[in-house]
Amino acid sequence: MKDKAKIKNIILTVFTLLLLTALAYRAELFSSGAASGISLCLESVLPSMLPFMFLSSFIAVSGAADLLGSLFGRPFFRLFRISSVSASAFIMSLVGGYPIGIKTAYALYEAGKTEQSEFKKLCTFCMCGGPGFIIGTVGNGFYGSRRAGLILYFSSALSCVLLALAARLFFKGEGEQNPSSAYNVGSLSGSFFTAAKKASKAVLEVCFLIVLFSSVQGFLSGLPDSAALRLLLSVLEVTTAVKSNITILSLPLISALIGFGGICVHIQVMPEIVKSGTGVGAFFISRLAHGALSYLCCRLLLFFFPIESGAFKPYSEPIILPYSVSLPAAVSLLISCGLMVWELANRRKMW
Repeated sequence: MKDKAKIKNIILTVFTLLLLTALAYRAELFSSGAASGISLCLESVLPSMLPFMFLSSFIAVSGAADLLGSLFGRPFFRLFRISSVSASAFIMSLVGGYPIGIKTAYALYEAGKTEQSEFKKLCTFCMCGGPGFIIGTVGNGFYGSRRAGLILYFSSALSCVLLALAARLFFKGEGEQNPSSAYNVGSLSGSFFTAAKKASKAVLEVCFLIVLFSSVQGFLSGLPDSAALRLLLSVLEVTTAVKSNITILSLPLISALIGFGGICVHIQVMPEIVKSGTGVGAFFISRLAHGALSYLCCRLLLFFFPIESGAFKPYSEPIILPYSVSLPAAVSLLISCGLMVWELANRRKMW
């Protein structure tokens, strides 16, 4: 054990020294990447994640998870063999985005509402891209097609459901079918401030990791292009991976990237994964399985709901519509410019 720990420390030390050397050699690439990461956090991550992160924490500490369990517990128990209170974690994973589901599951486990064995089970499938990111950012923003975003989202969500069904085969034990009739509802003001404190801390951690990975991606983007480099960039951070590959990869392959999530997303939930006892290897396999299932589900959905290649345009291609501005205003502006040039040429003042 000591030899393994020593080898691990040596590898980390060498990696850190290499990173410091690269930072000193091409600091401007790291800076530009970090600036892109900060912009991504301010424009996308904070507005979309903070409300859901707060809501997930509030559900766990206020007792609202018990109420959700009473509404959705029976069908979730029959389908996925998870306890009623864990239904809230699964629901939040489908509507809140990547780290929200596992963060909610950990908050429930920390509050003593779920057992470690079930928390471990939830960590294998409670991780899905949210509709705000997939439909809004990828579909409407990158592709200019809401239909493409809907197909990508339902591909990822359906893959989560299939993983949850498959988890019944690999995890023994069942949760309680019916929630307790006595809800442990805490003080609303106390629950509010506790949830706000946990949510703000969690979002700051996520934003830090996004900026860190964006700075590394900025440096890697300055290296000579190669297939290995493109593959590495595609698995580091999901937003950049999708954004840089929409003109290269097909929609099912983009769905696979979204299903996998990216190393940056994985590290965001790694403390919870370690505490659950899931294991890094098992978690990584579940992410690969999610990516493969997303690819297959997207192919299936496109078979029933095909999208013509001209139905959407990549975000990098500007769409210029004729007469998309006011024609009289444009003509007036040209006349004004002509008069100004004539005035300057003749050096006299117009009244």
